[in-house]
Amino acid sequence: MKKLIYIFMLIPLIAFSQINVIEQSNKKNVGSITQMGAPVFQCFQEGEIYTIEYYNNMNKDKLSYASFSFLDENDAFNQIYNLIIDNIDKGEANDIELHAGNGKIKLEFLKNLGTYVRFAQFDKQGEKIIASSIPMTKRQVKKLFGK
Repeated sequence: MKKLIYIFMLIPLIAFSQINVIEQSNKKNVGSITQMGAPVFQCFQEGEIYTIEYYNNMNKDKLSYASFSFLDENDAFNQIYNLIIDNIDKGEANDIELHAGNGKIKLEFLKNLGTYVRFAQFDKQGEKIIASSIPMTKRQVKKLFGK
């Protein structure tokens, strides 16, 4: 009888001790920018989809991140990179609006002892800014895009 009780006590341990293999995604880190050890910008590629994740500078009281993704149709990844670099090199402060898969993104170019770029992300209606990044230098843009 005691052996039967021990067997019944071991059954739950055997049932809950199974290990399942979790499939890993094909997410590839293209580039990242850190400040004081914390990531402020990251670019990932998963197949033909690129995702740029950045520290949301709109709410400085809590640590939050925002992201946008786009499909690399017609070499969109390199076109966005070249667009940013060209405008930084020109030194102009003209904003550019892009439509990504999950809303409108504005590339804001700022002039202050050089030209910087930051991302501003709008809601689905394109009316209200819901996230904004910190400004990036040309060198940081190259690092983010893995160039």
